[in-house]
Amino acid sequence: MNWISNVVRPKIRDYFARRETPENLWIKCPETGQLVFYKDVEANQFVIPGSNYHMRMGAKARLKSIFDNETWIDIAIPEVPLDPLKFRDERRYTERLKDARGKTGTNDAIKLGLGKLEGLPVVIGVQDFEFMGGSLGMAGGFAGPRVIEQTIREKLPEGFQRAEYLREHGMVDMVVHRKDLRPTLENLCRLLTKARPKPAPAPAASGA
Repeated sequence: MNWISNVVRPKIRDYFARRETPENLWIKCPETGQLVFYKDVEANQFVIPGSNYHMRMGAKARLKSIFDNETWIDIAIPEVPLDPLKFRDERRYTERLKDARGKTGTNDAIKLGLGKLEGLPVVIGVQDFEFMGGSLGMAGGFAGPRVIEQTIREKLPEGFQRAEYLREHGMVDMVVHRKDLRPTLENLCRLLTKARPKPAPAPAASGA
């Protein structure tokens, strides 16, 4: 019996096999296949540094990236009936809802927060794809054009709710790089609320 081959080596292999490596230690870029250290992607607001690919960002991470000091007060969504339509496909809707709440720690696909953005008081709402693919329940108050037409019994304008329609009618609809999102939102909030512009930093004193 070869003691080294039959005893020592299997134990060494077993030792390394049992060493746990965090699943999220590395992230593979979906665009280039490059492996990137998770902490680097997290620090870059979940944008792959090399390829500029924007990864999915959770609701809490989004709120942290926008609010001053990464702090805010959670705003509770209204209490609504869990399943007024008694909906069911492969599983009951109430079962899916229970799983989604347990997985995300939130009660709905919409998460609301009250805090400050560069000193401005703001309320921010974000949609969490991890919560049943971002499905909006009754507490979320969104409805598509067809449902709105059926409710108000009127024909809606052509292109209603589309990005182009909203832009032409005064709504803000911009595609902004994630690193520019915070200053862009700040500028828009100051413009729309007629708040004073943020004071420019004082020039550094030069030595003699």
